[in-house]
Order: sequence, then C-alpha cells, then structure tokens
Amino acid sequence: MIIEVETREKVVLELVVGFYKLEQQVAEATLSIRTEPGVRQRVSVPLFTEATEWAGYGVKATVLCNEAVVSTAYTSYDIADHWGRAPRYGFLSDFRSEESGDTRDVDSMNKFHLNVIQFYDWMYRHDELVPAEDEFTDPMGRTMSYKVVRESCSRTR
Repeated sequence: MIIEVETREKVVLELVVGFYKLEQQVAEATLSIRTEPGVRQRVSVPLFTEATEWAGYGVKATVLCNEAVVSTAYTSYDIADHWGRAPRYGFLSDFRSEESGDTRDVDSMNKFHLNVIQFYDWMYRHDELVPAEDEFTDPMGRTMSYKVVRESCSRTR
C-alpha cells in the first residue's frame, strides 16, 4: 500500500496504520517519516495478509506530529485466491504515441485497488494482434503506439 504525505515544513512524522476485519484490529504498523517542505513523499506500507480464500480489510492511517494527530485517512482492500471473488474492473483505451510516459491513468487506477484491467482495442488487427512497427493504424483508422501498450502493461503489474 502506498501512502502519500506532503508538509509545508521539515518535520518528523509518525505514521500509524491499523488493519481491521470488521471492527477488530488484526495488525498495526508504525513508521517514521522525515519530510521536506513541499515534497510529496510516497511511503510503502506492507499489507496485512493471512492464508484465506477471501477476506476484506479496513485500513486506518493516522499521521502524528509531536504525538498530536494531524491527519487520518481510511481505505480498504481485498485478499482473494482468485480475482473473480471480488472483481474491481477498469480499462485503458488510449494508446496514442502522445500518451508515452504519462502515468496519470494507471496511477489513478491504482488508488481504486482494481484487480482486473482490460486493455481495450489496442490490437493491430483482429487476426494479427501485434504490429510489426511501434506506430500503426488500427482497423478504425486510429494511429496507435504499441510502445504505449507495453508501457501501460508494465505500470499495471
């Protein structure tokens, strides 16, 4: 799980992350974060998991500065042996060369905890999926970039 933190001053924050099954807290992680003014930091927090076919968890993230609570945020996630137990679907459909290096779409999708992502209408031809060149025109006459398709695949893992 990624938590983003940004402050206006240089401080040391304490991040307390509680993991819940319904109302029962099942785990807690505490991290120290050194901040720089105006710099958004991405803090990686390992998810609580257990051997199960499927379970849902709530998360409460609390940020403290000098032992005072300055921010609290909530989220949730599923652990499943198969995505079909709790499908969260999204799709990508813009593979123009102008999209190369633009990660906003996938970054946004990650915040929704999607576990099924369709790459919609990216293929060269229906009978020949992969083009010979990175830039190609699809059956609908759109100019597409196979490089962007590959970039998008690598960002959604």
